[in-house]
Amino acid sequence: MDTNDSKIDWEALLKAQQESMPTISIPDCSPKIPFWERYTLSVEEAAQYFRIGRDKLKKIISENPDADFVLWNGTRSQIKRKKFENYIDRLNVI
Repeated sequence: MDTNDSKIDWEALLKAQQESMPTISIPDCSPKIPFWERYTLSVEEAAQYFRIGRDKLKKIISENPDADFVLWNGTRSQIKRKKFENYIDRLNVI
């Protein structure tokens, strides 16, 4: 008996098994919270919410990295919505 005749193509068998298995779609479980109810906003979200340009917001963050309205997640900044509202309420010009 030739040994090549009795070899099993394990890769082909595994691929066939994977293709025949049903796929499960896991829905996005994160709740959709409106901007005005979120505690923090990304720079992009804050730009839309406050109608201030992203570059302007990034400049404000870079000039005030330790401000109470900035939350750092690693190197990514988040804006604490209510605290930033209080900050801009005290300004006449941005």
